[in-house]
Amino acid sequence: MNISFKNKRILITGAGQGIGRDLALRLSKFNGTVIALSKTASNLDSLKKEDPTIETVAVDLADWEATRNAVKKVLPIDMLVNNAGVACLAPFLQQTEQHFDLTMTINVKSMFNVSQVVAEDLIKRKASGKLGPHNIRVNAVNPTVVLTAMGKLGWGDPEKARSMTEKIPLGRFAEVDEVIDPIVYLLSDRSSMINGVALPIDGGFLAT
Repeated sequence: MNISFKNKRILITGAGQGIGRDLALRLSKFNGTVIALSKTASNLDSLKKEDPTIETVAVDLADWEATRNAVKKVLPIDMLVNNAGVACLAPFLQQTEQHFDLTMTINVKSMFNVSQVVAEDLIKRKASGKLGPHNIRVNAVNPTVVLTAMGKLGWGDPEKARSMTEKIPLGRFAEVDEVIDPIVYLLSDRSSMINGVALPIDGGFLAT
């Protein structure tokens, strides 16, 4: 399948490590102009050394206004991947208000915040639910456990991992590339009629 993102500006949040980092490198190889956003400047510096063509933005997604201002500075954006996410690894009874607030801020609020800034600009430029009439497609990929550094930290215990993999028909967790491949497809023109989809990447977990 011939895929190219030439002349497309693609913003990826949480691009300093894990899925976001590998996705940034992949999309750059497909000729996309990649803007990598992360809180950790050192991760962005490392990414920039690996691929100097990638633009970087260091901002804390928990800071609403700083995030909006940072995203506005890199407009126009043609494609957005809301990849940033946190997992507060503690038992339920040990979770705190701070854990909950951080999870909601990064995993939910920041996605809304960044998407709003990008969508407003797309509509203003007439680049294309409420976004569909403007030819803005919105899709999601929903993996279970992915073997990133964070995934290995949370599921590194063999007994704990077994309790989950036994419920997955394929009997294993997802590799990073197995999440990136569907994202690349959904971003490409090859998926031009796919909109409003939440795609499980779970080896059949939800089907059991």
